[in-house]
This record gives sequence, structure tokens and C-alpha cells, in this order.
Amino acid sequence: MLRFLKFSLIWLIILAVFLELANALFLHVLLPGQRGYFRSSSQALPHHWLVEEFPGTEITIRQGRRVTPQPQGRSQRIAFLGDSITFGNGLPNGLTLPSLTAGEQSRFHADNYGVTGYSLVDYVQVAKRLPQDRYRYAVVTLTPNDAYPASPFFYALLVKPDERITLYESYQPGLAGWVKSALTQYLPIGYAAMVIGRSVYQRLTSSGQGAVAESGGGAGEIAPQYCYDEMAALAQSHLREHVAQQQIYANPGVRQRYVQWLMRLRDALRARGAEPVVILNYSFHQLERGAEPYRKFVQDLLGQAGVAYLDLYEQHRQNRRQCGYFVDPGHPGEAQNRFVAKELSAWLLQRESARAAGR
Repeated sequence: MLRFLKFSLIWLIILAVFLELANALFLHVLLPGQRGYFRSSSQALPHHWLVEEFPGTEITIRQGRRVTPQPQGRSQRIAFLGDSITFGNGLPNGLTLPSLTAGEQSRFHADNYGVTGYSLVDYVQVAKRLPQDRYRYAVVTLTPNDAYPASPFFYALLVKPDERITLYESYQPGLAGWVKSALTQYLPIGYAAMVIGRSVYQRLTSSGQGAVAESGGGAGEIAPQYCYDEMAALAQSHLREHVAQQQIYANPGVRQRYVQWLMRLRDALRARGAEPVVILNYSFHQLERGAEPYRKFVQDLLGQAGVAYLDLYEQHRQNRRQCGYFVDPGHPGEAQNRFVAKELSAWLLQRESARAAGR
């Protein structure tokens, strides 16, 4: 019996060493590098970013940012910070929120610093690198998934505990959520293998999209223009995410860390000479089922921080049945971006008029 225990212990040690080496190989050698228009590194912050140049026809990257119109004769600039909402997942260059805002008024240039998969922690790093005094405003699109990394190509597995607010997997109900959370934290290569395996299985059985979205597959594709009934059917696969996000923002620990990072973002933007302005973005499920506790929490926090924000929740609820209002349950479509660009442009110009009048 003792011999068996010793033998088992030796094999457990060998297995632990093998898994540790496999994790290191995956995180520091196999995962980093360039995929599509992303580059990544286990050492840099943020851990992934856009390549300097990507000459696509629908998605074009120049100087590390997605292109926006640059008309002549404008004296001021706006920087847009955010994740895939700002970047414009599923939309061509001209239909992103920064591009449409640039076309909606004639005073401001608009530069798109949005990167798919970024979280609130990453926005702080972007803010610190903005050119000094170049931007009059920095428009940040806050979304319900800003509290956790949700990056394409498993880049979220590069994020260390002190570089995130929380983990999405920790709020998924049942055994699946527990397993995902444990693998994410202690065995990233196992998590990647599990998601890839499930994705392959679902593709073979033609039964799902969830694993593809979770692994970041499909990033960069231009989406079709869904109408309401089609989007409502598609949204069923995202219901679990909506439930998890409700739990995330009811957690006092998450709320406390969120406050700390949002304050850091505000201070970083002001230190670069840009006045922060926040747009609250909502998923299809939030417009259908309600946005609390997320909405009130963020509103209260922004009010306490003295940060101006634009909340179009009620208007979005009225508009949500328009065709093209979403490209998928979590990302706005052309119709929504046009509406927000119009409202944001009018709001910013009104603020500038008030400032000029000394009010």
C-alpha cells in the first residue's frame, strides 16, 4: 500500500510539472503573437492591441486605430475609448460610432481607440497613452462586460488577477461555471481545450454559437442586418450571459473595484487634457428585461465622480424593434449607432455653446 502511494505521489508530481510547463508554453509562446488585426503579449499592458496597419476594405487599421473620416478644417478632436462597441464589431468602417459622430457635426474630428475585448482596466492604460492636450473630449462607451476581460482568441487568459475586476465565469450558475472559473485561474490550457472541443462538437452537430462567441471566433466579420424577431430568437443563446451580468453588479466587492478603476480612468483622461464623457450602452436583453442593478449603479457612480454621461436607455427601448438596431445581442447595429451619434453630437455641441456663453 505504501509503495502504491509513493508511486501515485511521484506521478502526481510529474503531472503537475507537466501541466505547469504546458500552461507556460501556451500563455507565453503559443497564445501571444499576431492573429488577424490583433497582436498580443503576455508581458505588455494591455495584453492585446491592434496592429499598426491592416488594409482591409471593410475593416481598416491605420496607426494602430480603426479608421474614421478626417475632414479638413476642424479645430478640435474627440477620442473614443471602449471595447468592441466602440471598435464597431460587425460593422464596416463608416458605420462605427466614431465615424458616424464625425459625420454628424462639423466641429470635431473623431479618433477610434476602441479595441475588441478591452475592459475598464484596459481603458485606463489607453487613457494614459493619449497624446497630451490633443483631445477636447474623451468619449467612453461603458458596457455591462467592462468588469471582466472578454477578449478574442483566448487573450483574456493572459490577464492576471490584479489586472481585472472579476471573472465572468465566476458568475455562471452551476457546475459549468465553477469548472470554467477554476480552469481559467489555474489551468488556462485546459479551459482553452474545453472551449475549442465544445465549439467543434457544436459545429459538427450544427447546434450552437455560444462557444464560438466565447473563444472570440468570428471577430472581424461584417454582420447581417437583423430585424427584431430574428434578433429575439438569436438572443436566447445569450440569456445566460445576461443573468451572470445581473449577478456581477449585485456583488459589493465587484462594485468597489469597479469604482476604483473608473476613478483611475477619469483621472487619467483629465491628466491628458481630455474631459471624460460616458455613453451607457445596453445589450438586447437589458432593453427587453431591464438593466438593473447595472444601470443605477453606474449612474450613481458617475454622478459622484462628477463625470458627464449620456443615458439613452428609454429611447433605446422604444427603438429596439427597428431593423438593424443590433448586429448581435450585445453589439449595436447601424440604426442604433446613427441614433447615438446624432444625440451625442447635439449634446456635445450644446455643452460647447454653454461653455462659450460662460454657463
